[in-house]
Amino acid sequence: FRRMVDGVRRAECMMGSPEKRPHAAEREAAARLHRRLAARRDLGVGEALTAEDIVLLRFPEGTDGMAPDAYWSVLGRKVIHPMARHAPITETNLQAN
Repeated sequence: FRRMVDGVRRAECMMGSPEKRPHAAEREAAARLHRRLAARRDLGVGEALTAEDIVLLRFPEGTDGMAPDAYWSVLGRKVIHPMARHAPITETNLQAN
């Protein structure tokens, strides 16, 4: 019986806590990195942005790029400068509304 209880306790330790919290390294990265809209794939001039073309990525503080709350305003806008995959989306890369 003792071995079974020890085994259950080991399994509980391996499962960890049901409470999910960011690790210290994740908290440090989140403080230094900011989410920005980015190109999910290479985009050519004249392409209209769709939901499939946009991804949120973390970039170092100070990187040009549009914040996540600009998502709806960029949908349908056309690219005026080629954009590489994972490049931040900026106003200068898009046709004016």
